[in-house]
Amino acid sequence: MRIETKDLTVITPLVSYENLDPLWMFTTTCRRFGISPTFYGIGATYGGWVDIMLTRLMEAARNCPTSHMLYTDSRDAFFLCGLDEIVEKYNALGAPKLLMGADCVGFSTYQAYYDRVPWDMTKVFPYFQVGGKMCEARALVEAIEYMFAQSAAGVWRDMPGDNPPWWCNFMVERPGELVIDHGCVIFQNCSNCMVSLRVGYTARIFNLLTESWPCILHFNGGYTAQDKGKWYCMEKTWRELGYTENPPWETK
Repeated sequence: MRIETKDLTVITPLVSYENLDPLWMFTTTCRRFGISPTFYGIGATYGGWVDIMLTRLMEAARNCPTSHMLYTDSRDAFFLCGLDEIVEKYNALGAPKLLMGADCVGFSTYQAYYDRVPWDMTKVFPYFQVGGKMCEARALVEAIEYMFAQSAAGVWRDMPGDNPPWWCNFMVERPGELVIDHGCVIFQNCSNCMVSLRVGYTARIFNLLTESWPCILHFNGGYTAQDKGKWYCMEKTWRELGYTENPPWETK
């Protein structure tokens, strides 16, 4: 099923934030590329990653006004292009109902869950990264409903309060349904991978290992400061891409 740009809604959480200041790089690129994101969980108190990335995301997907949705983290991520290119690349991938970004490393904290998944280790980026998804909204709702049903029935016991183990179990029990963007065609996650990235002549990020031009850059992992987020590791790339906008704490 091919989709058009009008079929896609960009969704990101706004939990625990009083305003959009912490998302300033994300919103700057949204304005540049004409993207109008939908925020969910506005004004809510932080209730853990399962609450934000499964429970609240499921409700956001259930209320999505379009057939498809693009979820991305936002405090440590921003767009590199507009939605037309993203949709074109999504269609070229076969428009999978559940697409998730890739990572070059797994989440060692949950190694027991990762060990159960038959990862494609022929890929440079074999693992998923939950900070970026592009899905048919209904399929995402059904996937998360399945996870909660398995947990409620006691099939999945003592599940951690973070969502990667839930997706690991999903991949094991429903093989082939979750597709990973191994080529970093849309999503580029940066944990332990920055050495493979270069700023190209078009002021875009180029992945030397996959020979792709990703659309969304996500600085996952590492330390996040309460006041300045990950500016300490994002500033260099932000400037190399030609952005002159400064953080809100420097302009107030």
